[in-house]
Amino acid sequence: MSYPVLLLTPEAADAPWTRRVRTAFPADLPLEVTVAPAFLAPPDGRGWLMVLVDSHTPPQAFADLRLAPAPRLWLGQAPNLAVMPHGWTPADWLDLLDRAWPTSKLAFVLHQHLGDAYLRWVRGRGLVRSPHASADELQRAINNALTGLLGNAALAVDGAARMPPPVQRRLRSIVELSAELRDLLAEAAPPEASGSRLRAA
Repeated sequence: MSYPVLLLTPEAADAPWTRRVRTAFPADLPLEVTVAPAFLAPPDGRGWLMVLVDSHTPPQAFADLRLAPAPRLWLGQAPNLAVMPHGWTPADWLDLLDRAWPTSKLAFVLHQHLGDAYLRWVRGRGLVRSPHASADELQRAINNALTGLLGNAALAVDGAARMPPPVQRRLRSIVELSAELRDLLAEAAPPEASGSRLRAA
């Protein structure tokens, strides 16, 4: 089972910017990325897991995005990263990403948001608590919860220089234990071919 992500950009699907975004998506998540110049409905009617909007996209091309419940990310560029089209404000977006970031930083931020988006996705559909949830769905839910926990804990550790040493030690323990649990789950999981697929609309 793959999860649909929409990238709105006026650039062609093989443009350098689009390739950078594709590279930034984690290869271990079963994503199906659709690149389109304007907002469109997801191919299977399930809704978008996430929508990324390139700031070069004309506003009329994503006017209907307000009707989509999916998390929205704005891909702008410094120094005007938070400059929005008329009628939009930074509060309308889950996060503001800088196009000038290196791919590694873009990948880190996207991974955290995708983990959160996945948890919202499975909770909204009752997959985690459903007796009909497959082992793969439960495994992905656990892995994504751990990914979000690891990412947020790692960010906290990076900014913990001014915290008391006991707090720093606890944060490091959270990171280490979460990583250990993630590795144990990976060892227990059956082999599965997965990856991101990119298609142009």
